[in-house]
Amino acid sequence: MVSTSSFRPTKVSRTIGLYGQVKSNGDLQTPKGQEGVADVLDGLFSYGTTTLDRLAFQKAVDDIAANLSAGSTFSLEVLEDQFDRGVSLLADNVLHPALPEEAFKVVQKETIVSWQAN
Repeated sequence: MVSTSSFRPTKVSRTIGLYGQVKSNGDLQTPKGQEGVADVLDGLFSYGTTTLDRLAFQKAVDDIAANLSAGSTFSLEVLEDQFDRGVSLLADNVLHPALPEEAFKVVQKETIVSWQAN
């Protein structure tokens, strides 16, 4: 289930922001001994989609001058005339992440270091 925050229009700029999160409870859903797996998964969303590799995806985001992040929490900030394309890219990233195996190893190591630092 996906939840989004309420719509709050402002007239400050011609930018639209979309923010939300996938409802989950890591304490209940993470198997014992696999703590951090959700962090690894979240880290993999930046590696593109099944239709656009990492560089092509980032170029598509840059082409519309958007800020986009996906994972268990997601956001999109984009000029209003590029909103449809931005939502399309966000949806592709959330629904069809690439999850490349070589990236898994990188993100896994980064997550371990992050967990050890805390």
